[in-house]
Parts: sequence; structure tokens; C-alpha cells
Amino acid sequence: MASFRRGKFPIVALSLQVIFIVIFGLLGKYDKAATAKNRTIEDANKHLATYPMFQDVHVMIFIGFGFLMTFLKRYGYSAIAFNLLIAAFVLQWAIIVRGIIHQVLSHEKGDDDSKSFGIGVTQLLTADFAAATVLISFGAVLGKTSPLQLLIMALLEVVMAQINEWIGYDLLKVHIQNATLAGGVAVGTTAHMPIQPWGAALIGSLAGLLSVFGYKYLTPCLSKKLKIHDTCGVNNLHGMPGIFAGIVGAIVAAAASYDSWGYTLYSIFPAIAPARNSSLPEMHTSMFPNIDIPAGEGRSGIEQGGYQMLALVITLVFRNHWRFFDSELKTHIRSRIYCLLLRAPIWDNPKGNVLFDDQDFFEVAEDGFPLVEHTRGDKDDQNGTRM
Repeated sequence: MASFRRGKFPIVALSLQVIFIVIFGLLGKYDKAATAKNRTIEDANKHLATYPMFQDVHVMIFIGFGFLMTFLKRYGYSAIAFNLLIAAFVLQWAIIVRGIIHQVLSHEKGDDDSKSFGIGVTQLLTADFAAATVLISFGAVLGKTSPLQLLIMALLEVVMAQINEWIGYDLLKVHIQNATLAGGVAVGTTAHMPIQPWGAALIGSLAGLLSVFGYKYLTPCLSKKLKIHDTCGVNNLHGMPGIFAGIVGAIVAAAASYDSWGYTLYSIFPAIAPARNSSLPEMHTSMFPNIDIPAGEGRSGIEQGGYQMLALVITLVFRNHWRFFDSELKTHIRSRIYCLLLRAPIWDNPKGNVLFDDQDFFEVAEDGFPLVEHTRGDKDDQNGTRM
């Protein structure tokens, strides 16, 4: 039984290694910078610039992580050996999975315009990062897993990590940052309500998705089709999440009840408190006899939710009505009054290549913009001073 148990691991490991070799033979190709043929000086320089970083990360993966795991008195040999095993295994598997996801399935052609994925220093570096992901997990179960379990864990975790990376590539950093803020905007309406942790997480997640949709699809469409400009994406961060928050607040209000909220229901929604000539619920008078609750209108939760939804609709109607009214008068009034007031030369309205540029208002060192060649409308005069 013990011999069979020990024999399973080499069989599985060798089988997986054979599969890796076959996949590399069918789909793997050296990228252009790693081949001796058709390699340009630029490719070689890019390769050389990345290689030192790869060396440092590679040493960390195979030596740093390995000796980091040796603190267990009777597990030092296994810690180092399994670290080397996982790292060597994951490097191959991560290159394969990442190549298939990013190039084969995403229809990104290899250098020879075939269905293949490239292999170079960059791919080795990202594979090292994937190995770090698995090795960190290995640290959590150190001493409690067999080598075979570690191989299976690596197979699964690498796939999920590479899918997560692939999804992340399709999003910009600004999407993630504003999605986080949009969740706070959306939950602000219901933050003082007992919505439970799962409710807060759900509201924040949906608002984040709404914000990303706005940044990625809606803003470009509004800019292209309707010429609506929004530098900071205010509509995506505050507009749409704010409307969503209003809807959620109305739903939570409609579900509110004294049984689940207690006397705080009346402090959050004063209109739900009993009317002046009615008595408070017996539960409240017995448990909170010293708390004075002002008389309300005696609304039910459904009525309160309806009022809040009506307020949201009225707000949107007035806003949209003004937008329609403003668009109708744009050519007659706004072009005359707004342009005379806001676009008058006396107010120094920025135009053309001075838009989004600090240099129009601040003294900025020219070497602070190494990638941009600035052409200014204002030229220096003959004495070297700006006109």
C-alpha cells in the first residue's frame, strides 16, 4: 500500500510533464525578441532590459520562498523540495494557460501569424508571479499536504489566477478605483439602515459593475454620439450609482418594519412614527419608556418606499426637463449669454493645446514631460519671457 501511495506521485508528475511537452510542441513558439532570426536591435534591448528583473524574481521564487518555509524542525527537506517542485511545475503550466487564454482564445496571433503563444523573458517573468501565487498558498498548508495534492492545487490555482488576470487586463485602473467609490456612493443612502452585511456587499458590487459599464461603454458613446463631455466620469461615479442608491433606499424602506428595526425605525423614517393621537407599539413603550419619539404620519413601510421612489422620479423629471429646455434654448440663449459671460477672452478660457496642461498656470520643468512634445500657442518673446 505504501509503495502504491509513493508510486502515484511520479506517475502523475511524469504524465503531466509529457502533456506539457506536447502542448509546447504544438502551440509554443519563441517570441520575436527571443529568436536569432528577424530580431531587431529594439527587440534585443527590450529583452536585456527585462532580464535583470526576471533574474531577481526567479531567485526569490526558487530560493527565497524555499528557505522561508524551513522553520518547521522536521519538515525542512520537504519544504525546500516541494517548493522547487511547485515552482518548476507552475512555470510551465502558467506559460501554457496564459498563452492559451491571452493569445489562442483571444485570437491574438503569434509572430508567425499562427495559432500559437509566444515564449520569452516576459512570459517567464509572469510565470514566476503565478508561481508566487501558488507558493503563498503552499505556506498556508505547509506540512499538511502531499506532493500529489500540491500538484492538483497548482493546476487549479494557476487557471483561476490567469483567468483573473485576463479579466483584469480588460479593465483600467480608473475603472477599479471608481467602482470602489461608486459602491460607497450607492450604499450611502442605506448606510444607517439595518441592511445586513450581505446587503451592503450586494449593493456595492452592483454599483461597481454599473460604474465600470458607464466608464467603458456609456461615456464613450455619450461623447461620440451626443458630444457630452465628462472629464472625471461624474455620471458613472455619482450619477448612475446615485439613482441606483435611490431605488435601493426605496426598496429597503418598503421592507422596513418595527419588528425588525425597533424604535430606530422612527428616527430613520420620522413619517412612519405613529400619528399624534395614536399609541406607540407596546414593545416600544415597555422596552424604551424614556425615549421620546415625535409624532409622525403613521405611514406604512410600503407607503414610505413609495414616497421615496416618487421623490426620485420627481428629481429625475425636473432634471431631464431642464436638460430638454436647455437644449432647446442652446442656440438662442446659451450661445449668446453663456458665451458672452463664460467664454469672454477676459476670463482666459483655455483652448486647443493648452487644455489639460499645467504649464498654462504653473512653472513646470520641461523634462517633466519626457514623452510629450509640447507645442504652445503662446511663444516666448525675444527677451525670453512668456507673453
